[in-house]
Amino acid sequence: MKKIFTLLCAGFLGLTTLQAEVLLTEHFAQTTKTLATNENAFANEIASTGWTNINGSGQIYMNTTEDLIYNGYKSATDNTGSAEYIATFGKKVATPLSQNINTGSIYAAAIFNFKACSPEAGRDYLWAFSPDKSSISTAGNHFGRLCAQKSTNTFQLGIAKNAESAAFISYTGELAYGKYLIVMEYEFIDGEKNDIVRLYVNPVKGDKPAATIECKQHAENAGGTDVGSGTKDDPSQFASFMLYSTNTTKLACLIDELKVTTSWDDLWESGGASTDPAETIAVEKAVNFYEEDLYNNFYISTVFPNKEYKKEIEILAENLTEDITVSHKNSDISLSASTIDKEGGKLTITLNPSNISGNQVDTIVYSSGEATDTTFVAWGVNLQSYTDIASLKAAYASDNEFGMYLFSGEAVITRTYSGAAYIQDATAAIRLSNEWDLADAFADLVVGGKIGNFIGFAGEKDAAGIKNFIIGQDVLPISQNNIVEPQIITLAGLQANALDYLLEIVKIEDAELDQSNGTFLSASKVSFEQGNNSAFIQAINSSADYIGESIPAKADITGFSINQNGTVIVPRSKADIVSKDISTAIDNINASSLQGGERGRLFLHNGQIIILRDNKTFNLLGTEIK
Repeated sequence: MKKIFTLLCAGFLGLTTLQAEVLLTEHFAQTTKTLATNENAFANEIASTGWTNINGSGQIYMNTTEDLIYNGYKSATDNTGSAEYIATFGKKVATPLSQNINTGSIYAAAIFNFKACSPEAGRDYLWAFSPDKSSISTAGNHFGRLCAQKSTNTFQLGIAKNAESAAFISYTGELAYGKYLIVMEYEFIDGEKNDIVRLYVNPVKGDKPAATIECKQHAENAGGTDVGSGTKDDPSQFASFMLYSTNTTKLACLIDELKVTTSWDDLWESGGASTDPAETIAVEKAVNFYEEDLYNNFYISTVFPNKEYKKEIEILAENLTEDITVSHKNSDISLSASTIDKEGGKLTITLNPSNISGNQVDTIVYSSGEATDTTFVAWGVNLQSYTDIASLKAAYASDNEFGMYLFSGEAVITRTYSGAAYIQDATAAIRLSNEWDLADAFADLVVGGKIGNFIGFAGEKDAAGIKNFIIGQDVLPISQNNIVEPQIITLAGLQANALDYLLEIVKIEDAELDQSNGTFLSASKVSFEQGNNSAFIQAINSSADYIGESIPAKADITGFSINQNGTVIVPRSKADIVSKDISTAIDNINASSLQGGERGRLFLHNGQIIILRDNKTFNLLGTEIK
């Protein structure tokens, strides 16, 4: 019954909204340090003129050096200056409207220069209407509320009918920091709980356009959910206007040329009619690049260096007389065209992100005659780049949260098996795993292939304490048939620095092997010693070519060191086990012609013909072999 009652009483109370009127104008041209306000002498009742301090420990400051202008709304004048929300304290000030309004639409408009939001959660309110001139600090008396909240590299504006929860606030898309003309419309509609709030971002002079966002905030706007009796009541009227900052998000911005009117046309300089049709360009305000469907619908807010991303946006144009010039600055971005037809068209934005870690931005500027618009482009390379395996391994060693890393160096594949691969460079070795089952991650990886410049994630440790590096993208080899020379090291040196050699190819010379098994078996380790240190040889797999071969008593052993104490070596093939034993005799010979008629035995060992005589060994030149 709200509207019926107030219309009947309009003649008696002197309330009229039949004639459009400017209800409030504020140029913020004061020369004082802070916005001049009346003291709150009447316990929450605002004074009849000017701004009244409601509450809050902060101030709304005056900025005498920045005067905000907007074509068609405000030209450059002698009224220099603006008001400034400084991200320190909350503040509420209010002023009466020149007339109480209870029907039709009421508009609040201002030029804003949004500068920053801190990363704190929540939203920060900017203004609101109130039904009366007292009890104005009560949240339930705030209608048509405008708020801002921080996004990743941008911010969003929101509108609410009343002091609603976040579920009943309508938000714009992502907006870049900068200057905007913001117009909010509150429409009184006959009936209960059905008023509508609309927001217009950067409208142009002329006919009222479609709203950027709309907020009804009653049952039908919440998918039919019953929001409770009385919680969405419409206001009886609007009598005052309030500026305030709750500073939940620590918003910093300038505000200038505030107007409250009952007519769209009255918002504009010299009325809303335009002599010539307005030249306009309309584009998507913000574009964010990120991995949209990464690893079985696992979303992350990042892009990968040296991977190409594309997005197409539509450019709408009206009444242009010249083609649209398109420009930008960041070298990671390229555009499909630098000029768009004056009738509009499509533009493809291509991103090839560099290896620079952190959040990156670019602004695409469109201009034609008097018309301009911008698209704010944002992306993040939220990972560090490492050029060698040792530094990469150290970086993710203590990461238990699947952190993401970029290996921008080169390493050689030394082993592949069952969704895993060892890679090694001159500094260290790690094990890659395909735990997320990327279809082609290891398709082209073979031993000897050199790879680099790929993304991965910190994995979990296995039973042996080895921490995997989870491959995060398909990897293509840079070259093939690369050889990794083993590091020659004593068994004592290996075991004293086992973590430094983990998964690397090492060579232990003159090891003495336990021959009790007779031959190498796939299921049994073979122990060996070098000096006072001992370790084991473990078969690389059941089909290794040394399975069934005789175990030498002494050999040079090459293979992977696969545990954290350096006690297990895994040879790749029988070429990694070089016997130092004297080989089986070829023949007995009479060696009298060699040394005084004494007898000897002839052997072939390591490509040399060896003579055994009097329990001593000589080569054919007669030199004793120790």
